[in-house]
Amino acid sequence: MAKLKNISETLNTLANFYIESYKDTVGDAPNDYFVTDLARSFTKIPQWSAAQKRKYIDNLWSDVQRHMTYDEAGRENPSQSKQFYDANAKYERLAPRIEMEAMALDAMFDAHKDWFQDYTGQEFTTDTRSQARKLTKQEQAAIKAIEARRVANAA
Repeated sequence: MAKLKNISETLNTLANFYIESYKDTVGDAPNDYFVTDLARSFTKIPQWSAAQKRKYIDNLWSDVQRHMTYDEAGRENPSQSKQFYDANAKYERLAPRIEMEAMALDAMFDAHKDWFQDYTGQEFTTDTRSQARKLTKQEQAAIKAIEARRVANAA
């Protein structure tokens, strides 16, 4: 539990640093979309890292498969090339460690999702198109102004 608290505190500090940098650069507070998008980006990092590690494992396995030879009947040859044994040794040496790292990143991703919900008040989803969000009163007023301007320009 203490580790989750540390992760949350670290992510809060990092997000607040970005928000303060935004305020210093732009001169105004960021809108809700910026804050949510920033939090979503931080939350996706462990998921993306785990996917990259698993992609590397798949590449190692495809390297093993690429160097595998077969006999006339389509069975695996008992004697393989040096490249096959090298690729297989590399796969057997690295794949288990990399997979354990990916599993640890999966656990971190769960902690990041919990932080996202605490920080934004929204449930984390990777499909941002279907994520319904209530507009603030300021955003609603801005949409009404845009619609009024369109009506005025059309007339």
